[in-house]
Parts: sequence; structure tokens; C-alpha cells
Amino acid sequence: LNSSNKCNLRCVYCSEEKHREKTTQMPLETAKKVLERALEENKESQIVFHGSEPTCNFDWIQEVVNYGEKLTVNSSNRLRFSIQSNLAYLPKGFLEFIRDHNVGVSTSIDGPEKIHNLTRPYLGGGSSFRQILENSRRILNVQGSLNVTSVVTKYNVEKLEETEEFLETEGFTSWQIIPVQKNSSISP
Repeated sequence: LNSSNKCNLRCVYCSEEKHREKTTQMPLETAKKVLERALEENKESQIVFHGSEPTCNFDWIQEVVNYGEKLTVNSSNRLRFSIQSNLAYLPKGFLEFIRDHNVGVSTSIDGPEKIHNLTRPYLGGGSSFRQILENSRRILNVQGSLNVTSVVTKYNVEKLEETEEFLETEGFTSWQIIPVQKNSSISP
């Protein structure tokens, strides 16, 4: 579920930038219908909150997860929830919520600090790396594992081994890489 196009970063390769001001938040009723339909189709469904930055809509996520739990309270069907977040910001109560509701979290880091900061600056500019790393460590402490996604660009394509070593040293448990859009000015 992509709740909206709100984001606290301005990644240089973002494909949603042109939609940022035009898109409103997904209506809660739409999300509820998605959950209901998922339960009709499968015994166990994985609902992933993603998009621009889901933590910008944390209240909305809480409502959706709580609704999903109510739907399955007397059912053999299950809904599992996860969040793909840049982790540049953790809202108040976030760590307790993901722990108490068994919501998995994964993040995006494009490499060690120098590389990451080239591609994932804050909305107003500035380095996001250190806050993301700190918050990633907090998530690791809560859930014991953390998957990282890296976007491959001309800045890190020759440094993937260095990135892998860095992520392993930090205790991340899995890593996936995806290429930047091939028409991008920062394609390898």
C-alpha cells in the first residue's frame, strides 16, 4: 500500500518527484477494502507499506494495521504487515508499535556514508546517512534483523563490494540491489 507521495528525503533518482504535490493521501476506506480483498483471496497475505516514505503517514499505518487485526481476530486467515522505510525519521511510538504488532521493517541505504549522501539527501538538503544508520540500529535491536535495499547508480556500481562489507559489519541481515531507471542521468 502506498499511502501517499509524502517524503522527507529528495533522492536524486526519485520517480515520484513530479507527483509529489498532486497526490493526496490514500483514503483509509480504500486501504480497508484492500485488506478485506486480500483475506478473501488468500489464507495469509503480506501487506507492505511503501511508496515515498510511509513513516510520514504513521497514524494512517496504525489505523490500517489495527483494522487488519480486527478482521482476523476470529479467523484462520492472517495478514502480515511490513514497512519499507528510508528510516530518516522514526515517529513517536514507532518502535513499540512495530514490536507489539509484529510489523517488519526494511530500509534503503545506497552504500557507506559518502556514497549514500550523494543520492539520498534530506528534503531541505543535508546528509541523511547518520540518522538512518542510528535508526537502523534501533530497528535491529527491536526485530533482530533488517533487510537493506540499495539502488545501483554510477556512484556505487564500482563500490558494491565495499557496500556489502559495510552492511555486513553493521549487522544487516539481508541485502538486495535494484538498478536505477536506465534513462536516468545517474545510470551506471
